[in-house]
Amino acid sequence: MDENITTTTPPYDHDKKDALKAVLLVTLFILTFLASVLPFALKRAALQTEPARRRRCFVTAFSMLSCFGGGVFLATCLLDLLPDSIESIEDGKQKMSLKISFPLAELLVCVGFFIVLTMEQMVMFAKEMSWIGGGELERLLGHDHEGLPGSLVDSQRRRTSEEPDTPPSATARRVPAADDQHFHPESHSTVRAVLLVCALSMHAVFEGLSMGMQSSVDVMLQVFIALCIHKALVGFSLGLRLVQSPLRAYV
Repeated sequence: MDENITTTTPPYDHDKKDALKAVLLVTLFILTFLASVLPFALKRAALQTEPARRRRCFVTAFSMLSCFGGGVFLATCLLDLLPDSIESIEDGKQKMSLKISFPLAELLVCVGFFIVLTMEQMVMFAKEMSWIGGGELERLLGHDHEGLPGSLVDSQRRRTSEEPDTPPSATARRVPAADDQHFHPESHSTVRAVLLVCALSMHAVFEGLSMGMQSSVDVMLQVFIALCIHKALVGFSLGLRLVQSPLRAYV
């Protein structure tokens, strides 16, 4: 008898693993999409709330969720993106036989941050100096009311027209809760929102590859559970950031 028998994995096992990967990736996409859409539903519910007290509760909730979202993005950068970048650069150094102790990954992160900050400040400076004008730049900087719900704009105009004799100082002190900056996009820049979406989209591609390249079912399920928790938090925070930006709802 021939003892040199090679054992191969049956083809149907690969098909089952590929089918499982497809199901997990679709489930991850649906979960992330629902988490991203949830802030839009909360905003719509807040705008349809008539009592001022309940609306103030929604504004307070949005304010706290904004702080939570900022913490999620900061944690994603420091605990996920930055370690991955450091590991990739270290692997590249080893393959190229480079002996450099300089923190190159941290330098690139700082350079990217200041590039984005410089671009935004240059656009804002050009706007203030009247070098650039037009509605498109207004929407780019986030100072356009066209992205606001009609109910808020109309209600604000009605309150302004009904109180012609109100002193400016009293008007400044009595700011309606519904006009909080967490509902209005005046103080939020579209540039930051678009760059954030692009960065997280690129990061999501590599996360999908990390799960798609797994060959063990147990490891695949572990990665899937970790990605579900991570993407749900990031998706909700991203949706909250887009709600605050002057982008159109269909975007």
